Amino acid sequence: DQLIKLGGLNLTMNYTKENNYSHNWIFKLENRYHWALYWHQINCLMNISKITKSNSIIEVGKGSGFTSNYLKNKGYQVITIDIDKNKDPDIVLDITSDEIPATDALLAFEIMEHIPYKNVEKLVRTLSKNGTKFLIFSLPYAFKSFLWVEGFIINFGVFKMNLGKRRKKINSKHHHWELGIGGHSVYTIKALLNKYNFKIVSDYKYRNHHFFVTENNL
Repeated sequence: DQLIKLGGLNLTMNYTKENNYSHNWIFKLENRYHWALYWHQINCLMNISKITKSNSIIEVGKGSGFTSNYLKNKGYQVITIDIDKNKDPDIVLDITSDEIPATDALLAFEIMEHIPYKNVEKLVRTLSKNGTKFLIFSLPYAFKSFLWVEGFIINFGVFKMNLGKRRKKINSKHHHWELGIGGHSVYTIKALLNKYNFKIVSDYKYRNHHFFVTENNL
Protein backbone atom coordinates (compact mmCIF):
# COMPACT_ATOMS: atom_id res chain seq x y z
CA ASP A 1 0.00 0.00 0.00
CA GLN A 2 1.04 3.58 -0.61
CA LEU A 3 0.00 6.44 1.65
CA ILE A 4 -0.99 9.69 -0.04
CA LYS A 5 -1.51 12.95 1.82
CA LEU A 6 -4.00 15.34 0.27
CA GLY A 7 -5.50 18.36 1.97
CA GLY A 8 -4.59 17.04 5.38
CA LEU A 9 -6.22 13.66 4.73
CA ASN A 10 -4.39 10.37 4.65
CA LEU A 11 -5.60 8.31 1.70
CA THR A 12 -4.46 4.75 1.17
CA MET A 13 -3.86 3.63 -2.42
CA ASN A 14 -4.24 -0.12 -2.59
CA TYR A 15 -3.27 -2.33 -5.46
CA THR A 16 -2.33 -5.96 -5.87
CA LYS A 17 -0.38 -7.92 -8.43
CA GLU A 18 -3.60 -9.36 -9.85
CA ASN A 19 -5.74 -6.22 -9.77
CA ASN A 20 -3.75 -3.04 -10.23
CA TYR A 21 -5.52 0.23 -9.57
CA SER A 22 -5.07 3.64 -8.00
CA HIS A 23 -7.25 6.57 -7.00
CA ASN A 24 -4.89 9.48 -6.45
CA TRP A 25 -5.59 10.80 -9.97
CA ILE A 26 -9.29 11.41 -9.29
CA PHE A 27 -8.40 14.32 -6.99
CA LYS A 28 -6.66 16.20 -9.81
CA LEU A 29 -7.93 17.92 -12.95
CA GLU A 30 -7.64 15.50 -15.88
CA ASN A 31 -5.83 16.75 -18.98
CA ARG A 32 -7.72 17.71 -22.16
CA TYR A 33 -6.97 14.35 -23.78
CA HIS A 34 -8.71 12.61 -20.88
CA TRP A 35 -11.74 14.86 -21.29
CA ALA A 36 -11.91 13.87 -24.96
CA LEU A 37 -12.00 10.22 -23.87
CA TYR A 38 -15.04 11.01 -21.69
CA TRP A 39 -16.84 12.28 -24.80
CA HIS A 40 -16.07 9.08 -26.69
CA GLN A 41 -17.26 6.95 -23.78
CA ILE A 42 -20.61 8.72 -23.73
CA ASN A 43 -20.79 8.80 -27.54
CA CYS A 44 -20.51 5.00 -27.63
CA LEU A 45 -23.55 4.67 -25.40
CA MET A 46 -25.78 7.55 -26.47
CA ASN A 47 -25.06 7.78 -30.21
CA ILE A 48 -23.94 4.30 -31.26
CA SER A 49 -25.49 1.66 -29.01
CA LYS A 50 -29.17 0.76 -28.73
CA ILE A 51 -29.15 1.25 -24.96
CA THR A 52 -32.22 3.16 -23.79
CA LYS A 53 -33.11 4.92 -20.55
CA SER A 54 -35.21 1.92 -19.57
CA ASN A 55 -32.14 -0.36 -19.57
CA SER A 56 -30.16 -1.06 -16.42
CA ILE A 57 -26.49 -0.07 -16.75
CA ILE A 58 -23.45 -0.97 -14.67
CA GLU A 59 -20.23 0.98 -15.03
CA VAL A 60 -17.17 -0.99 -13.91
CA GLY A 61 -14.51 1.37 -12.61
CA LYS A 62 -16.14 4.58 -11.42
CA GLY A 63 -13.00 6.68 -11.74
CA SER A 64 -13.82 10.34 -11.23
CA GLY A 65 -17.52 9.61 -11.65
CA PHE A 66 -17.84 11.93 -14.64
CA THR A 67 -19.31 9.40 -17.10
CA SER A 68 -21.83 7.88 -14.69
CA ASN A 69 -22.91 11.28 -13.38
CA TYR A 70 -23.38 12.64 -16.90
CA LEU A 71 -25.48 9.65 -17.92
CA LYS A 72 -27.58 9.88 -14.75
CA ASN A 73 -28.24 13.55 -15.48
CA LYS A 74 -29.48 12.48 -18.93
CA GLY A 75 -31.94 10.06 -17.33
CA TYR A 76 -30.04 6.76 -17.63
CA GLN A 77 -30.10 4.17 -14.84
CA VAL A 78 -26.46 3.69 -13.89
CA ILE A 79 -24.94 1.79 -10.98
CA THR A 80 -21.18 2.03 -10.43
CA ILE A 81 -19.01 -0.80 -9.15
CA ASP A 82 -15.35 -0.56 -8.25
CA ILE A 83 -12.78 -2.56 -6.31
CA ASP A 84 -11.54 0.69 -4.73
CA LYS A 85 -13.83 1.97 -1.96
CA ASN A 86 -12.02 5.33 -2.06
CA LYS A 87 -13.81 6.11 -5.34
CA ASP A 88 -17.13 5.78 -3.46
CA PRO A 89 -18.88 3.43 -5.92
CA ASP A 90 -22.45 2.24 -5.40
CA ILE A 91 -21.07 -1.28 -4.90
CA VAL A 92 -17.53 -2.27 -3.86
CA LEU A 93 -16.81 -5.35 -5.92
CA ASP A 94 -13.92 -7.25 -7.53
CA ILE A 95 -14.92 -8.30 -11.05
CA THR A 96 -12.29 -11.06 -11.06
CA SER A 97 -13.75 -12.92 -8.09
CA ASP A 98 -17.12 -11.52 -7.00
CA GLU A 99 -20.48 -12.15 -8.64
CA ILE A 100 -21.46 -9.34 -10.98
CA PRO A 101 -25.08 -8.19 -10.56
CA ALA A 102 -27.41 -8.86 -13.48
CA THR A 103 -27.70 -5.90 -15.84
CA ASP A 104 -28.79 -5.01 -19.36
CA ALA A 105 -25.57 -3.18 -20.18
CA LEU A 106 -22.04 -3.11 -18.82
CA LEU A 107 -19.51 -0.32 -19.39
CA ALA A 108 -15.80 -0.91 -18.80
CA PHE A 109 -13.68 1.97 -20.06
CA GLU A 110 -9.93 1.55 -19.53
CA ILE A 111 -10.52 -1.27 -17.06
CA MET A 112 -9.68 -4.62 -18.62
CA GLU A 113 -5.97 -3.92 -18.98
CA HIS A 114 -5.79 -3.63 -15.17
CA ILE A 115 -6.53 -7.34 -14.72
CA PRO A 116 -4.74 -10.40 -16.16
CA TYR A 117 -5.98 -11.31 -19.65
CA LYS A 118 -7.23 -14.69 -18.41
CA ASN A 119 -9.65 -12.79 -16.18
CA VAL A 120 -10.80 -10.69 -19.12
CA GLU A 121 -11.98 -13.84 -20.88
CA LYS A 122 -13.61 -14.99 -17.65
CA LEU A 123 -15.46 -11.67 -17.42
CA VAL A 124 -16.73 -11.80 -21.01
CA ARG A 125 -17.81 -15.42 -20.56
CA THR A 126 -19.69 -14.53 -17.36
CA LEU A 127 -21.47 -11.60 -19.01
CA SER A 128 -22.51 -13.80 -21.91
CA LYS A 129 -23.93 -16.45 -19.58
CA ASN A 130 -25.80 -14.05 -17.29
CA GLY A 131 -27.61 -12.41 -20.20
CA THR A 132 -25.90 -9.02 -20.35
CA LYS A 133 -27.20 -7.60 -23.64
CA PHE A 134 -24.73 -4.77 -24.22
CA LEU A 135 -21.00 -4.58 -23.53
CA ILE A 136 -19.17 -1.32 -24.22
CA PHE A 137 -15.50 -0.86 -23.37
CA SER A 138 -12.19 0.67 -24.40
CA LEU A 139 -8.57 -0.46 -24.33
CA PRO A 140 -5.22 1.33 -24.64
CA TYR A 141 -2.63 0.84 -27.37
CA ALA A 142 1.07 0.42 -26.58
CA PHE A 143 1.90 3.46 -28.68
CA LYS A 144 3.74 6.70 -28.03
CA SER A 145 2.42 9.67 -30.00
CA PHE A 146 4.73 12.45 -31.15
CA LEU A 147 2.13 14.39 -33.12
CA TRP A 148 -1.65 14.20 -33.19
CA VAL A 149 -3.71 16.30 -35.60
CA GLU A 150 -7.46 16.18 -36.12
CA GLY A 151 -9.46 18.51 -38.32
CA PHE A 152 -12.07 18.99 -41.00
CA ILE A 153 -11.60 19.87 -44.65
CA ILE A 154 -14.51 21.04 -46.82
CA ASN A 155 -15.44 18.47 -49.49
CA PHE A 156 -13.17 15.93 -47.80
CA GLY A 157 -14.43 15.50 -44.26
CA VAL A 158 -12.71 14.68 -41.00
CA PHE A 159 -9.03 13.78 -41.12
CA LYS A 160 -6.78 12.42 -38.38
CA MET A 161 -3.03 11.98 -38.18
CA ASN A 162 -1.26 10.20 -35.35
CA LEU A 163 2.51 10.09 -35.71
CA GLY A 164 4.60 8.10 -33.26
CA LYS A 165 5.95 4.65 -32.61
CA ARG A 166 4.83 1.43 -31.02
CA ARG A 167 6.12 0.86 -27.50
CA LYS A 168 7.97 -2.39 -26.82
CA LYS A 169 6.99 -2.51 -23.17
CA ILE A 170 4.19 -1.41 -20.87
CA ASN A 171 5.01 1.80 -19.05
CA SER A 172 2.20 1.78 -16.48
CA LYS A 173 2.75 -0.35 -13.40
CA HIS A 174 -1.03 -0.68 -13.19
CA HIS A 175 -1.41 -2.42 -16.58
CA HIS A 176 -1.08 -6.16 -17.13
CA TRP A 177 -1.42 -5.94 -20.91
CA GLU A 178 -2.17 -3.54 -23.76
CA LEU A 179 -3.06 -3.75 -27.44
CA GLY A 180 0.05 -4.16 -29.57
CA ILE A 181 2.10 -6.12 -27.02
CA GLY A 182 2.30 -9.84 -26.26
CA GLY A 183 0.04 -10.91 -29.08
CA HIS A 184 -2.89 -8.79 -27.94
CA SER A 185 -4.58 -6.95 -30.79
CA VAL A 186 -7.93 -5.70 -31.99
CA TYR A 187 -8.20 -8.97 -33.91
CA THR A 188 -7.73 -11.14 -30.79
CA ILE A 189 -10.26 -9.04 -28.86
CA LYS A 190 -12.81 -9.44 -31.64
CA ALA A 191 -12.17 -13.19 -31.69
CA LEU A 192 -12.74 -13.34 -27.93
CA LEU A 193 -16.01 -11.41 -28.22
CA ASN A 194 -17.21 -13.62 -31.06
CA LYS A 195 -16.36 -16.74 -29.04
CA TYR A 196 -18.88 -15.67 -26.41
CA ASN A 197 -21.53 -14.41 -28.84
CA PHE A 198 -20.92 -10.67 -28.55
CA LYS A 199 -21.49 -9.05 -31.94
CA ILE A 200 -19.44 -5.96 -32.80
CA VAL A 201 -21.85 -3.10 -33.51
CA SER A 202 -19.05 -0.57 -33.88
CA ASP A 203 -15.37 -0.27 -33.06
CA TYR A 204 -12.97 2.54 -33.75
CA LYS A 205 -9.66 3.99 -32.70
CA TYR A 206 -9.24 7.40 -31.13
CA ARG A 207 -5.60 8.35 -30.69
CA ASN A 208 -4.10 5.60 -28.50
CA HIS A 209 -7.36 3.99 -27.44
CA HIS A 210 -9.78 1.60 -29.11
CA PHE A 211 -13.52 1.64 -28.39
CA PHE A 212 -15.85 -1.35 -28.77
CA VAL A 213 -19.66 -1.34 -28.83
CA THR A 214 -21.11 -4.85 -28.76
CA GLU A 215 -24.39 -6.72 -28.37
CA ASN A 216 -24.98 -10.23 -27.06
CA ASN A 217 -26.49 -12.45 -29.78
CA LEU A 218 -27.98 -14.90 -27.29
